[in-house]
Amino acid sequence: MKIILTERQLHNIISEQAAISKYQIPKETGEIVVDMLDFIERTRDKIESYAKNVFNQSTPWGQRIEPNIIKDMEDAFCHQTMSAIIMAKYGKTISWVIGWMNEIKGGLRIFLKGSKKIPRFTKMSSGYTTDMKNNEIGREMVNRYPGKNVDGYMKLIEKNVKAYNFYDRYGKYMR
Repeated sequence: MKIILTERQLHNIISEQAAISKYQIPKETGEIVVDMLDFIERTRDKIESYAKNVFNQSTPWGQRIEPNIIKDMEDAFCHQTMSAIIMAKYGKTISWVIGWMNEIKGGLRIFLKGSKKIPRFTKMSSGYTTDMKNNEIGREMVNRYPGKNVDGYMKLIEKNVKAYNFYDRYGKYMR
């Protein structure tokens, strides 16, 4: 499937979502996209760094947790938090589209390069179902707890994931 948007269509989508989110939109769509991508990249780096510190085997919160579950928690945290923050800033549609594009990119990368378990050109594998479900949990958190900043959503979703409100790598709901 190929999606082609003109600059005007992209501007309209972003403007509509920003109006819903009560954010001002600069006049030039290019400025909006560059600002959005810069924000997403900086935020992603912050979230991933936080997740690596919180979800590791040396901090199992007083209980023994399997290493694979720790990795699933870290991944779920990143997806939920990023989706929540993008929704809070740019709206639900933009959050969904960014999450979807991230999964398509990951699947395409596996298809073209392969992995230890998947030969090249055989499968578009990205954990799509699991990641999209975790993205949805992140967006639900914004509906329940609107108005938080990046740090606020990171702390909220950390508690959420530690309470096993996430999907593992097999698409199994863990709670």
